[in-house]
Amino acid sequence: HDLRVEGMVRGAVTVGGTLVLSVTGSIEGDVACRSAALAGRLLGNIVAQEKVVLEEKSVVQGDLRARDLVIQEGALFQGNCAMERE
Repeated sequence: HDLRVEGMVRGAVTVGGTLVLSVTGSIEGDVACRSAALAGRLLGNIVAQEKVVLEEKSVVQGDLRARDLVIQEGALFQGNCAMERE
């Protein structure tokens, strides 16, 4: 299933579908998902099977692993990135 976060989550998040982190959303913990669209703040590592989009106001601090990555102008990403093809 998909998950939309508009508030604060502390702890690990596992989503079988798409994770949408709104501008007002914040996650402090590791994330595993199929794909993600991040506009808020993520403090933790993220592993996505498919695509991750860091939108213009997003702040991501942690390592990221995904098949495809889009970083829009204005996004802040601090960490290591690994992109893997199947």
